[in-house]
Amino acid sequence: MPIRPGDRVLFYIDPKRRFVQVIREGGILGTDKGFVRHEEVIGREIGESVMTSKGVRVHLLRPLPVDFLASMKRATQVIYPKDVSLIAYLAGVTEGSKVLEGGVGTGHVTAVLAYLVGESGKVYAVDIDETKLRKAAENLERLGLAKRVVFVKRDVREGVDERDFDASILDIPDPWNAIKAVYDSLKLGSPLVAFLPTVNQVEKTVTSMRELFVDIHVYEVLLREYIVSEEGTRPSPRMTGHTGYIVFGRKILP
Repeated sequence: MPIRPGDRVLFYIDPKRRFVQVIREGGILGTDKGFVRHEEVIGREIGESVMTSKGVRVHLLRPLPVDFLASMKRATQVIYPKDVSLIAYLAGVTEGSKVLEGGVGTGHVTAVLAYLVGESGKVYAVDIDETKLRKAAENLERLGLAKRVVFVKRDVREGVDERDFDASILDIPDPWNAIKAVYDSLKLGSPLVAFLPTVNQVEKTVTSMRELFVDIHVYEVLLREYIVSEEGTRPSPRMTGHTGYIVFGRKILP
């Protein structure tokens, strides 16, 4: 399908020069490698390329969640993409899912969840900090995903009015104090996934889950990229090591 005004496009030059923009009449992408007018992009297909004013090739790609995360404005520490990927996978989030998110930050996880639930799903993003909710809403609006999210100013530890969630994701300092409230909001058999930075938090969370959840697991994701060239293949000198722990469990009848 040809690119039209209003579409979001990833302009990819190289790993360090990648820009997500909304295509509009009169729009322009400006870089140190030259500029590209949006008029040159309209009508082309995703996967094609154009040249900048300095003769550098720019590939036109469909933005993926990893591109959304890289382009979002940050006001708090964010969960790394490697962890977000496993969180969404464990939570089983898919088209049409109804997801409860406790602890929103600036909306990094919210954006991925909104992308996955599609037009027929909904993410209920709950946080006690109105400033964070406002920033998250701005980020989701900029990404064109805000209509898939309901932002709620509330303490998730005190519960929410909605029920029958397909999954719940917690990113708060003391998820063990939210276990009962989250349990009451979930469908039977549905997963709870929590992200925690320390082992002590993991221990308290798992202990509080044991009477209400089964199939409990704790994961840590370590990510290493490899560099492939004609001279040989080697691991990148930079590795994304420990960033936190992911706790998973499924709701049962007590």
